[in-house]
Amino acid sequence: MEVTGVETAGDRVTGVRTSEGPVASPILVNAAGGWSGDVSRLAGLTVPNVATRHEILATEPLKPFLDPMVVRTSDGLYFSQTVHGGLVGGLTVAHPPGTAAGVPSSPRFLTSMARALVTLLPRLAPIGVLRAWSGFYDDTPDGLPVVGEDPRLRGFVHANGFGGHGFMLAPAATRRVAATVLGEPSDLPAEQFGPGRFLGAATPSTTERLQLG
Repeated sequence: MEVTGVETAGDRVTGVRTSEGPVASPILVNAAGGWSGDVSRLAGLTVPNVATRHEILATEPLKPFLDPMVVRTSDGLYFSQTVHGGLVGGLTVAHPPGTAAGVPSSPRFLTSMARALVTLLPRLAPIGVLRAWSGFYDDTPDGLPVVGEDPRLRGFVHANGFGGHGFMLAPAATRRVAATVLGEPSDLPAEQFGPGRFLGAATPSTTERLQLG
């Protein structure tokens, strides 16, 4: 089911329009990951979230030889060996921002990743790639998540902007989002994590630049 619009009355959410019909609700939690900026804009909200595409691959199994995850900060190369022996990793390759192009795998990533791995570890040259895939990071200007009710639209609750850390932060973030939905106070400083921090004249300073993959 696809969300195609957000219904409002004055400054409050009243529901969503979907590909299977309308759904009435006084609360909308925008936890759409890389598509969260698109959902916010459906509600008429201007947000700084940018969807950035990242790619990853997995190789055929090898005998165990690597314990730590290897990270090269100069180009975002990272890889580790799984318990099954295959290498899993990615490399930063620039793609146009936004979700319009979808998330296919690109030949440019495969060749760049192969070249980086073999240059670093020549013994990997004959190893085959089993699969490759891509997905979106939901990035914010300061690298911090956006969690909390939007001051411009009551009932519209943000749970997005997690970059590449969504799975790690999800348990803590969902507890705070649930508290917001229930009208309970949050222990997250609104000036640091709330959506209102982007509405002033000052631009939040960047706190994170390394994006693995």
